[in-house]
Amino acid sequence: MPCTSGRDNRQQQSLSTFEPLRARGAAYTESAGVSQVSVPDRDERVEGLVRERIEDWRKRLIDLSWRNPLINFKARPTLSLTIAAPSLHAVFADPDREAPFDFYLPPEADDEDPAAAPARSPTPEELVTTAESRSRIERTLETLARRSNAEFEDKALRVLHLAAGFLEWDDPGRGEALRSPLILVPVELKRDSPRDPYRLYFVPDEEVVINPALTIKLQTDAGLDLADDWAWEDKPVAEELADIRRAVAEQQWNVSEEVVLALFSFQKLVMYRDLLLNEDRIAEHPTIRALATGSAPAGASDQFGSVPQLNALDAARPAKGAFSVLDADASQRRCIEVAKRGCSFVMHGPPGTGKSQTIANVIAEALGQRQRVLFISEKIAALDVVHKRLEERGLAELCLKLHGRDAARREVVESLYESLSTRTRPRVGFSDRDFERLEATRAELNEIVQALHAPAPELIGQSPREVYARLSRLHDAPYADGAPPASEQAGRTAAEELNRLLSWFRSSCENWEVATDPQFAWRGSSLTAYDDTLRARLLGELDDVRAAEAGLRGGADDVARSLGFPAPPRPRPPAT
Repeated sequence: MPCTSGRDNRQQQSLSTFEPLRARGAAYTESAGVSQVSVPDRDERVEGLVRERIEDWRKRLIDLSWRNPLINFKARPTLSLTIAAPSLHAVFADPDREAPFDFYLPPEADDEDPAAAPARSPTPEELVTTAESRSRIERTLETLARRSNAEFEDKALRVLHLAAGFLEWDDPGRGEALRSPLILVPVELKRDSPRDPYRLYFVPDEEVVINPALTIKLQTDAGLDLADDWAWEDKPVAEELADIRRAVAEQQWNVSEEVVLALFSFQKLVMYRDLLLNEDRIAEHPTIRALATGSAPAGASDQFGSVPQLNALDAARPAKGAFSVLDADASQRRCIEVAKRGCSFVMHGPPGTGKSQTIANVIAEALGQRQRVLFISEKIAALDVVHKRLEERGLAELCLKLHGRDAARREVVESLYESLSTRTRPRVGFSDRDFERLEATRAELNEIVQALHAPAPELIGQSPREVYARLSRLHDAPYADGAPPASEQAGRTAAEELNRLLSWFRSSCENWEVATDPQFAWRGSSLTAYDDTLRARLLGELDDVRAAEAGLRGGADDVARSLGFPAPPRPRPPAT
């Protein structure tokens, strides 16, 4: 059971290898890549902890507080529209209606001439809202359409509903009045162009439900034992509301027949009911117990001991037994091997490192072994990416899409019918000779890799990869004119020559700054020795220079006086 995890780090790097699924707080030690996990005693304390965790998970899946509009609905001008006409019975008279509903948009009054606005009465087919402003209705419809469409495109969830009927009841916990929607009918808003008004459509093949959050709230907080009358039975809405009235008659609560267009989200309640109705089975699952207790059962990590290391993948999986349809590096292939062994693990890596590609290969490998795979994701984009990769490799006919617009009843039935009535055309597979060539190519590539990483005497005990890595760092090094050609020495002789060069460069580096200083007195000198005779001769020449400089300065002063100019400035003595 592979799980994937993306990270915000955008640095491109190879996909990280698998990690065994470890519970939070589990104690383990690493030994040869296998996690040894502590084993809890199966006693009443452990059983109680597992049940408490499952109960905590259930509570996190559902919001029964007053913040939830399914419990405490309050009309918000920007996120809901109350339908004033036609009546609830007329709106839901035909549950299979395909024709859209138009909204009645009242004319905007002219501030200068209110009588100039043409008056028009709504038709019986138009939905009249309690909003009096045309601009407010249009803004609210735009907001509802944008949010509901974004949720559907992102998660394939219908959150826009017509709420038919409201229960006005008292919360026994607080003793205060609440107003909760009862029947939720999925709808969608569409328009032909941005200039056209929105129209309301019933969504075919989507289930009408009685407010599931309210049902649980009444059962847990109010202690009601709701009968079958509280379940949707695919009958007229008015009859359903009548059944609900009878179910709450003893509490003297009121059921109104209002219709409101708003956003309601309750999809996590499916998981809530699953945890509630199947608690015993869920509590016995090893992974659930590991997550709840922080420890895994004995031997849970043993299955990872057979997973080959990166350098042993080819030997562990011959080419004839591989069914991957996309490229995969060593870390990705190891994830595939873990999945083929039925291990639970987490596959993680930054975006763009091939997680979806690896999942597609895992599915292809399972199909090659005549297995079935259920691939689930909260995001519809992840499902589409994997399906597209399988489709590009000709495996679309083996996939059944159960999300988004493809999850409608009609599309699912048509897809099943096509699979049952169409004979799959056999594909031409590899011959034994093809597999032999593939194995030979694998062996040749592995030999190249080994040679690239093996230390070589000709390279002073370094591998070619290490040498190329060092050379790559010198790519932008300056070129020295007059440098000698590359040496042809090898082995120990090359190492000795390299050490001599390194010693020379270290010595040169110590004096490099002085040698390149343009103010350095000896810059450009070709002298190779310095003794007392040379020193005396240089000092005499310096005295001659000073005398010549003094004579030149005196002559300059005489010329300046004769011309009436000030004496030339004296140069500043050099710093010592």
